[in-house]
Amino acid sequence: MYYVPKKQPKIAGIISVALYGVAAALYVVGEFFTPRLLYQLLALVFVAVGLFFTSRYILTDYKYVIKDIETKGAEASFSIIKLSGKREAIVANFDIISVYALEKCRKNSDFEAKHGKVTKIYNYTSNFASPDTYKLAINFNNMKVLFSVELSDEFASEIRERMVAKVQKDGKNP
Repeated sequence: MYYVPKKQPKIAGIISVALYGVAAALYVVGEFFTPRLLYQLLALVFVAVGLFFTSRYILTDYKYVIKDIETKGAEASFSIIKLSGKREAIVANFDIISVYALEKCRKNSDFEAKHGKVTKIYNYTSNFASPDTYKLAINFNNMKVLFSVELSDEFASEIRERMVAKVQKDGKNP
């Protein structure tokens, strides 16, 4: 079972175009005012941030996969796959039994207030400021790792069902 969020590049596109526009304006202003080097360096910074937004939120997608596995003690794995053009790269892969919390919220601080401080945070959302952002937390090597993922409610329910099935089977939370 897999899920690929619908791409909504509007906000990221507006931010990217605005950053490129500011960069162009700074470069032109730098031609008429001194210190020219300062304006050109600022323009370069705005271009770099614009390129980041373009590559991260417009040209990159993520696919989330639940795969049944037949390993002793594990029932299913959850994978996050980064899609860039025709290339695919697995950026995270773990057993669903290691998930201790899955919650729909937009801010990491809201999640940490409810479930405690996490050690590492990874953002694997396809869209900038998506309202469908879930926080998925796992225990890995005695660290609490938080993933920001963009899931549908049905896909999140499937993960919850598998988490609950594990708790009922073992009688304890992973």
